[in-house]
Amino acid sequence: MVIFHWLLFSIPAIAAAWNSGLLRRPLVAMVWFFLGLLLQTIGVLFSPAWAVGLVIQVALAIYLVIKLKTIW
Repeated sequence: MVIFHWLLFSIPAIAAAWNSGLLRRPLVAMVWFFLGLLLQTIGVLFSPAWAVGLVIQVALAIYLVIKLKTIW
């Protein structure tokens, strides 16, 4: 259930970034996103794999926010 809730908010954000032209290389962002998702899915809560997946997702979010702020 937690994964569904997480995907419910993550996929629309990635799709909006893609449609707005924020992502010039969407394949890199998709690999980045799915690597984090994979690590968070296979890792037990608070395990090293889960933590790395979380860091990857947060880094992607920060990258997208900075990129969005520089476009405006």
